[in-house]
Amino acid sequence: MDNKDIAPDLDNYEAMNITDFYILPHSNEFPFVESTKETIKIYGNKLNLLPISNSEAVFVNGKDFVVKNNDK
Repeated sequence: MDNKDIAPDLDNYEAMNITDFYILPHSNEFPFVESTKETIKIYGNKLNLLPISNSEAVFVNGKDFVVKNNDK
């Protein structure tokens, strides 16, 4: 998704291996509307993506998670 050349020392994408999904930030938010749609189109069937907007956050507690919206 991101340019791998920016972080040449990064040799894996496991992060802390806490979740089984990939957060896709800025979903449907300017100026990322097209890029997030394209990311979903390319990776949506390959990765477990969780698109969130700029007003949302993901709270993880063990294997459970909830998406909270600041607008509501």
